[in-house]
Amino acid sequence: MKKLKFFNLQDFLLSVVPGLLTYHSTIRELDYWLAIIAGLLVLLLFIILIIQNNIGVYKKDLAEILAHGYFINFLENLSFNLIELKNEVEFGNKEIEYYDLDAISIELIIPKTISRLEEVSDQLNNSKKLESLNLKNQDNNSSFWARGIRDGDKLIIKDFPRTLFSLPKYLENELGERYNEKKSQKYHKIFVDKIRELISVNRQNRKLAKFQIVEA
Repeated sequence: MKKLKFFNLQDFLLSVVPGLLTYHSTIRELDYWLAIIAGLLVLLLFIILIIQNNIGVYKKDLAEILAHGYFINFLENLSFNLIELKNEVEFGNKEIEYYDLDAISIELIIPKTISRLEEVSDQLNNSKKLESLNLKNQDNNSSFWARGIRDGDKLIIKDFPRTLFSLPKYLENELGERYNEKKSQKYHKIFVDKIRELISVNRQNRKLAKFQIVEA
């Protein structure tokens, strides 16, 4: 029943009315009740196709909306706080170090399925090498919290899209669908493709060019 809300009357009328006019011209040649039954079956088929098409569009839009949110909240915010020289980084132990932009790399780990998302989450959350850090931008008096690894005189910032964890519950509530590996692979592919597109569109931003997508 949840899927009925994806029925669009305008789509229905635009798709069915032309067919009904053609059908009306031939109905006289058929048995009356046979014609009625055939007509109802055709209408039902149109309704199913419209619902399925609208659900497909909705699913794609949902994954792309999550990608837009992640891009704005993480990628753009992080790039906004990066400067060319002497980025001030305060680590969780209150130690402060300075890194030029060329010494900073950023890895976006995007799992291919829901099971890999859970594994990546556990790996990063339990990693002893990853440190919490506060990137302080003295130019605009802002800061950004992230996690990273100190590697000599270089800093590797790592992150993964936790927002993908919202998909299973959301789809179950909205569509009554159970989430699984096969479905998650499709959604995660749409998500990562949109992230790549957004980075490409903004490729003139040298800071965004620092982001490296790692599909896991």
